[in-house]
Amino acid sequence: MGSAALSDKIGRKPILGLGFLIKAISTTLQVVATTNPVFFGAMVLNGVSSGTLTTMSFTYIGEVAPTILRGVITAGAPIAICFGGLCAAILVNYAGTQDSRWAYRTGFVSEYGFVAVSAILLPFMPESPWWLVGRGKTNQALKILQRLSYSENEAEGQVKSIIDTLEKSRMETSGASYIDCFRRSNLRRTMISVAPSSIQALSGVVFVAGYSTYYQQLAGFSTQMSFRLFITQQILSIFGNFCSWFLIDRAGRRGLNIWGVALLAIVLLITGALAVVATPGTIKGTVALILLYCYLYNATIGAAAFTVMTETATPRLRAKTASLAFVFQSSLFVSTSQIPSREQACANHRLLRPCGDLCFRICSTRTRQIWVQKLLSFSEVSACFV
Repeated sequence: MGSAALSDKIGRKPILGLGFLIKAISTTLQVVATTNPVFFGAMVLNGVSSGTLTTMSFTYIGEVAPTILRGVITAGAPIAICFGGLCAAILVNYAGTQDSRWAYRTGFVSEYGFVAVSAILLPFMPESPWWLVGRGKTNQALKILQRLSYSENEAEGQVKSIIDTLEKSRMETSGASYIDCFRRSNLRRTMISVAPSSIQALSGVVFVAGYSTYYQQLAGFSTQMSFRLFITQQILSIFGNFCSWFLIDRAGRRGLNIWGVALLAIVLLITGALAVVATPGTIKGTVALILLYCYLYNATIGAAAFTVMTETATPRLRAKTASLAFVFQSSLFVSTSQIPSREQACANHRLLRPCGDLCFRICSTRTRQIWVQKLLSFSEVSACFV
């Protein structure tokens, strides 16, 4: 939340750089830590950097991407998260059986690769034209838009559109604080922006993504095989996100969210039912359905939620709305991610059953509020809420 407020003052790009710096510091502390206090401090810093980078990344993408490609780019951005999960899975498969500290340090060291690539690319990234116009730097915004392959006339038209959209936002609320996210039409836009990412957390993804190897070992798979299945899970997630690139504009934001939640509900209900039977065959069936869940999740709501968040938010409050979305999502993750002892772990397969019921309820209520925003400019989206 602090990064969103600060980015409105000094820009998106400097906050991204600050996030990368904090990530490098937290990674170093994670690698060298030999005591619980140091390791805890490193994890806190890592959480700060993750929140900063996630909020700023989707805000930046939404403001830089051209209208015709905005759906594909915002839906495709989570592939970076999936790819990071794949790298982690491969490293865990390689180093997880070691007896030294490098069994867990190897995963932390890999984060240096993310920091290094980011440090190389950041200087070439332009500042957000929306932020520049909002700060009165229209000439710089024109240059940035021309760097982004806009012609001179197109750039001038885009700047005029940005100015008009921001002025209409100012007419509704004079301020740009977090409180303004809950005033007048901004309240509805905030609710629609926050809802899909909260639905992600309520769909049972924390049980599927966080404890799949544990479930697989309880189902009778060896430790080595569970790690290999975890790699398969990440590959399916990447393929699912790849499919979302073609679905986001064809099925639409609303359709992809509704059908995604409905399909996940069916998979979760079947998974929970098989877990209740609890025979060796049905338990292994739940493992197969978990893999299917990963594909469907990333092909639908796992991608479309971020598109809805970046497109629906009030332009002047986009960074703050994104931070609220991730705050609510993280809170739900924390509140639903506590797994009990081994004796009760099998019951968590059954917990996917109420998650499925919840998905059906969500599908019939909250997703109705999502607008059909395919190929609409931000000014046209804003007009829908006036």
